[in-house]
Amino acid sequence: MNYKAIILAIICIFCLGSINAQRYNIGIRAGLNYSKIFGPAEQGLKEVHRFNNGIHFGLTYSYKFTERFGIKTEIAYSSVGSKDSIVGDGYYLVGTNSPSIPTFEIEGYTERYLERTNSYINVPFHAYFKPIEKLELFGGPYVAFLINPTAGGTLRFDDGSDIEKYSFIQSLDYNYYTDKEGRGKNTEAITIIVDEQPYTFPQAAGAYYQFQQKNGGLYRWIDAGLSVGAQYYINRSFFAGFRADYGLVDITRKAMDVSLGEFNENSFILRDDFDQNFSMQFSLGFKF
Repeated sequence: MNYKAIILAIICIFCLGSINAQRYNIGIRAGLNYSKIFGPAEQGLKEVHRFNNGIHFGLTYSYKFTERFGIKTEIAYSSVGSKDSIVGDGYYLVGTNSPSIPTFEIEGYTERYLERTNSYINVPFHAYFKPIEKLELFGGPYVAFLINPTAGGTLRFDDGSDIEKYSFIQSLDYNYYTDKEGRGKNTEAITIIVDEQPYTFPQAAGAYYQFQQKNGGLYRWIDAGLSVGAQYYINRSFFAGFRADYGLVDITRKAMDVSLGEFNENSFILRDDFDQNFSMQFSLGFKF
């Protein structure tokens, strides 16, 4: 047996492994998100989308081809969303949670304030370039998988009369994956009087409370778009970074995206609009 050849082969394997290890790095990254959902405003209503806060954290992987250029990816949890307000003349459906009561709409002035928080598993595919040793610029596509879409807020409804016979405030507690049609969130009740007839409904409503039939969910399960950013290395391993993600696909489904201002007496009026995510991430990370 040629022991010298075996020893030489082992040394070569370790050398090649060491060289390859110098080409890739794994790491961690975490920080804050500032995001909102862009979409066209509904006609007849004052609809405003504002930035919402969130977090992100994940594992990173990078591979360098040269000292200046390489590729990188990661698997990260990221929560994005929006703070929305919709104000104007609208309607409310009564009787959706009771099979014995025919469903009908009441008209009035509505104010809906909703804070949306959608959690994704985000996977980017970026190329990076280092113009100087401590600065890294990167960009490329990303794909994100929706795992937990939620929202919370309040709905104020006013019939506009002096008597205010069916004015009320309802809490909104949405889980777009698990909520069922016509379901409330607690046992406390709101009572209104319509044509001298009392009607009750839950003080807290789920995402599809006013629906008699749930045709899937409001949100699509996948998002995709482009992202750009930069990282500054404080030392060889520790860095601070910024990244902006711009969604290129419609994240809502027309089958469940309905008008809040108009109802046609028999069914919802569907909105075929284009809603997309936009987020900015501010991170601290460590590369091993």
